[in-house]
Amino acid sequence: MSKQDHLNSKCPNVHSANAWEAVDLGSPSRNEKFLRLMGGATSREHKGSIIIGECADLPHRQIGSSQTKIAGELESQFREGVDRRALLNEHQGLGSLSKSNNSSSPSHEASDKSSLRGQYLSSFVPAQRPHP
Repeated sequence: MSKQDHLNSKCPNVHSANAWEAVDLGSPSRNEKFLRLMGGATSREHKGSIIIGECADLPHRQIGSSQTKIAGELESQFREGVDRRALLNEHQGLGSLSKSNNSSSPSHEASDKSSLRGQYLSSFVPAQRPHP
C-alpha cells in the first residue's frame, strides 16, 4: 500500500481545492497531525467531561455564599478603581469647570474676575513714549 493510499484510507471523504490531504511530510504521524490541524480529521473522540447541550434542561447551580462574597468584593474593588481613575484623569483645561468653581457663588465669581483682570493688566509693561 502506497503512502497516498494510506492517507486516502484514513480520510476518504476529505477533498480540498489545493489537495493538502495528499501532502507527504515524511511520517504518518506528521501527516495525521497536519490533517488534524487543517481540519481534515474525519472523526474526533470527545475527551472532555461536558458535552454541549447535554444538560440543557437542568437549572443552573445556585451561587454559594463564598462566591457571592467574592463577587461583592470584586464589584467594590472595581467601583473604587473607576472612582480613583476618574479623579486622576480629571483635566481642567479651557471650558472645563473645576469642582471649586461649581461651589462658588456668582458674586464671588465677579470678584475673582475683577482681580484676575487686574493681574492680567498689571502684567503688561507700560509703553514709554519718546520725549519730543
